[in-house]
Parts: sequence; structure tokens; C-alpha cells
Amino acid sequence: MDLGLAERVAIVGGAGLEIGKHVAMALASEGARVSICARNEEGLRRTEMEVVRVGTQHNVLAMPADLSEPKDIRRVVRDTFNRFGQIDILVVRTGQPNRGSLADVDDSEVTEEIERHLLSAVRLSREVIPYMKQEHWGRIINLELASTKDVAEGNIRVRSRYPSIVLVNAHCSDSHYEPEPEGSSTFRPGDWVLIDLWAREATPDSVYADITWTPYVGERAPELQ
Repeated sequence: MDLGLAERVAIVGGAGLEIGKHVAMALASEGARVSICARNEEGLRRTEMEVVRVGTQHNVLAMPADLSEPKDIRRVVRDTFNRFGQIDILVVRTGQPNRGSLADVDDSEVTEEIERHLLSAVRLSREVIPYMKQEHWGRIINLELASTKDVAEGNIRVRSRYPSIVLVNAHCSDSHYEPEPEGSSTFRPGDWVLIDLWAREATPDSVYADITWTPYVGERAPELQ
């Protein structure tokens, strides 16, 4: 299926992790030129090999970088543009949140979380937008981990240990439907998608919490919906 991404240029952050790796591979398989970055150089090189396998070495640029550092952000964007001559897509996936309780967390931990997960996305977006304007085309995608908030227990962050449930069209209103791998397919324009994320604290008495979205794949959802 042609998604119209051939010759587009994408920057994928957090590419040393599984989600970032598979995003980069998917983009490369559609013919996009991909710039990948991660703090973990070992994971970055593994991702580079996988992306080259589905694309070509010429169309992949791998850079060790800490996207919580403004100088690294500027370097990644500058080197991507110098290599490929344009920037069309940004996928921000910059790490995993820590677990902790409100009673235990201090200001430095909160500041670090904001620097790593919020300000890095803002700074990256700010850097790439001028290049997207030059092309009159651009996409910015911010990938977030599922997390829950349990005020009664004072928990402020919980990492999900389970994969999200993703369903399409006829099943998008049924979060209990269990799709089979052989029935999986690529999202297409016009699809409705259910994304159900759930998690709990790793303690015996904890309970599950979840959040569900039903996005539409396209520029604008039909008015009747």
C-alpha cells in the first residue's frame, strides 16, 4: 500500500527503543528517508541495521543524541537537513517516564521529566517547523506512553506493562474484542480506530485503570460522527 511517503524525510526520536525502531522501519518501508536518534548508541545501531534492511543505507542517518539537550536537538535537525535537503515528518518518542509516588518525588525529578518529555517535544517541533513551511507540507507526531494517576494512593506515574489494544472500523467500539495476528492490516484513510491503553501499579492490591481514544484516519472526521 502506497502511503505517499516516498522521498519524504522523517526524524524519529527515541529510535533505540522498540516503538521508535518500528516507526522508523515502517517509514523506510514506504520509501521515506529516515534520520534516527537515541541516547542509547547500542540500541540506535541495532535500529539502524533493521531500518537499512527494509530501506537502503543511503536513506538512513543515525545519530546518538540526547533530545533533552537543546544543542543536540539543533544538531539532529541541522545534520538531517544537510544530508537530505528537507524535513517533512517528526516523530517524537523520547523515553519512558519514571514510576514514583507524590510523597517520594522531589522537584528535580519533576524538572527532569518535563525537560525530557515535554520540552524536548516542544523544542524539536519548533526547530523543524520552518523546514516544513518551506516544503508547504509537514507532519508532527508525538508518541506517549500509557500512564495512569491514582490520587488516593498518591501515585503520579505508572508505566504500562501491557501492549495497547488497537482495533479498526467494525470493532472500534469494542475494547474487549481480541484480534488475531493474521487478521491485522495497515491503517487506511477513512478508518476509525480504537486505542485502549491500560496499566496498574505492580502491587498485589492495585487495580487497573485505562484510557480509550477513537481517532479518525484522515484530514477531518465526517460531520455525522
